[in-house]
Amino acid sequence: MIRHLPLQRGFTLVEVLVATLILSFGLLGLAALQIGSLRHNQSSYQRGQATLVGYELADLMRANRDAAIAGAYNIDGTAPTQAGLVDCNNNSCTEDQIAAFDMYVWWTGDFDFDGTPNAGHGVVNRLPDGMAIVSCNAAPCTQAATHRVTVMWNDVVDSEAAQAQRSAVDVSACAAGDRDCFCGAGKLACFDVEFQP
Repeated sequence: MIRHLPLQRGFTLVEVLVATLILSFGLLGLAALQIGSLRHNQSSYQRGQATLVGYELADLMRANRDAAIAGAYNIDGTAPTQAGLVDCNNNSCTEDQIAAFDMYVWWTGDFDFDGTPNAGHGVVNRLPDGMAIVSCNAAPCTQAATHRVTVMWNDVVDSEAAQAQRSAVDVSACAAGDRDCFCGAGKLACFDVEFQP
C-alpha cells in the first residue's frame, strides 16, 4: 500500500519571519514619514508666527508714524530692556516713549509691564532663538522711504547636521544690524517685511 503524505497546511516559521520583517520595514518607513511631517508642520507654524510678529510691528509703526520715520523703532538685533521705559499702558507718553514701549512689549511679550512675559507673545516667546532687525531703507529716513522688519529664528526643519552646523555658527560675531550675516547660509531662518509707514 502506498502512503500519501498529508498536505501541508498553514505557514512555516520562515514565512512568518519574512512577513514580519517586511511589515516592520514598512512601519519604520511610515514612522519616518510621520516624523518628517511633524518637523515640517512645526517649521510652517514658526514661519506663520514670524509673519504675524513682522506685520504686528509694521502696524505698530504705522500707528506711530512720525516716531518710525525718526528711527525710534530701529533695532539692531539686540533685545530692548525695560530700564528707563515708561509704562504707556497707564501713563501719557511721547511718540518716542511709545516707540520704546512698543518695541519692548513686541520683543518680550510683557504686556503687563511687570517683567514677566505673557506666554505665547513676543518675538522671543513665539520663535526659538527669536530676534529681529528693524531699519529704514534710506539715510536719512524720509516719509517716502520704506522700512524693513527682519524676524529671525532657529528653524527646526533642518537636518540634525544642519542644526549642528547652525549651533556652531557664532551669530554673536555678526555686527549689530548685519542682516546678511545673521541670515546667511547655515544660520538663522529669516522673514522680511518691507513697508512704508
